[in-house]
This record gives sequence, structure tokens and C-alpha cells, in this order.
Amino acid sequence: MLIGGCVATCTYVVSKRAKQYTLEARKNPQLAAISLAASLHPNLQIVSKDEAAGKITLRNKKTGEVVTLDTNDLSSGNMSKALDRFAKGMTPPANSAPTEAREPESAPSAAEPAAETKPEEAAISPARAAAQAAVMKKFPDAIPAYGGAKTLDTTVNTFAGNTVGSYTFATSDPPETVADFYEKSLTGAGFTILTRQNGSNDNGPTTAIIAQHADPQITVSLQAEVNNGQSRVVINFTRMGGQ
Repeated sequence: MLIGGCVATCTYVVSKRAKQYTLEARKNPQLAAISLAASLHPNLQIVSKDEAAGKITLRNKKTGEVVTLDTNDLSSGNMSKALDRFAKGMTPPANSAPTEAREPESAPSAAEPAAETKPEEAAISPARAAAQAAVMKKFPDAIPAYGGAKTLDTTVNTFAGNTVGSYTFATSDPPETVADFYEKSLTGAGFTILTRQNGSNDNGPTTAIIAQHADPQITVSLQAEVNNGQSRVVINFTRMGGQ
């Protein structure tokens, strides 16, 4: 009974965090990843989060030290290193300087046209596409890349023995079709569908799924909704105990 209670509690906690992570990842994937990783570490406590600014304040439970990290200035690799250093009582890499350096560049009107940045994001370069494909290989087999979709972002971070991944893409298929595909893939790989919710918002239909695998312990969350005439899908997974 005790073991069963622990399993049920862990399932509830992980599922609850996965739901929260899914909602945050839609706004700021980097902040969501660092937030989930920090919440899984016994030595770290999340003091506050500023989703608009992309900043998170953490407290080291052992040393009492408090630090604020700007996720806009942290790459996926540096994010894991920063958390690891802070959890061990060391000062994480300073990330305030890059923020100050960017402000002067945005001040002159000549540098203002950000139109050059947007086309680069719209037309993904072959190098970025190859990097995204390499990251997807680190995902569980039950979460393959969606056929014909445009990959918007892929990240995988390992921290304190746990792996957190996020896959965001856009497709012309409706949310329910995407959800059906991944539900079939997940159940075929031994996952249990904990929840599936079909709903709607002002843009059209929405679908959400949370699935879990017992051994290895993996929790997957999927959120799909219509955005600018296409389905925008965010899939996140948490693997307890690394690979």
C-alpha cells in the first residue's frame, strides 16, 4: 500500500508539473525548461518567475543564496551548466552583460528594422534543420517528428539525472489529427494516456494529452491549437533518471 501510494503521488506530481510546463512552454520554452528542471532538483527552490521578461529567480536551499537568471541570455547547454553550478553552491555564469549589450544596438533607428530576423526564423536554414533533427534523435521513440510539419523549436536538457525535452512545430493538419497520431504512437510504445481533452478557443479547436510510461518513467504532454490558420503543437517530455 505504501509503495502504491508513493507511485500514485509521484504520478500526480509529475503530471501536474507536466501540465504547468506545457502552458509555460507555449509562451517561453526556455523559461519552461529551466523552471521544470529546477523544480525537480531537491536543492533548488523557485522564488519567482517573470514570463514576460523571461527571468526566473532561484534559491539554493542549502546555502540560502538567491540568483536571478535571464533565460534570454542562456543557451540550452549554458542553462544546464548554470543550474548545476548554482545547485552545487557555485555562482552561475553572469548573464546581465549580454542584456546591456543588446540595448544600445536596438536604440539606433538604423538597427531597428527587425525584419531581417523574422525572415530567418520563417525560412529555416539547412544547418538549423540538421541541428533540430539531431536533437529529435534524443527524444523517446514514441515522439517522432511529425510528417510534413515545420519544426519551430527543439530542445533537450539533462539536469540532476533527469532529461527534459520540448518539440514545437506547425502543421496544416487539425489539432485532433495530430493528437490521434501521437496517441497511437504513445500507446503503441506502452504509454498510458492519463488525460485527453478536446476543446476550443477563439481560433478554433484545441487538443491536449498527458501520457505516462512506468519504466523508464517518462511523462509526455501535448498541446495543440490553431494559430494563424495552422495547428501549433508543443510536445514536452520528462524522463526521470536520465537516459
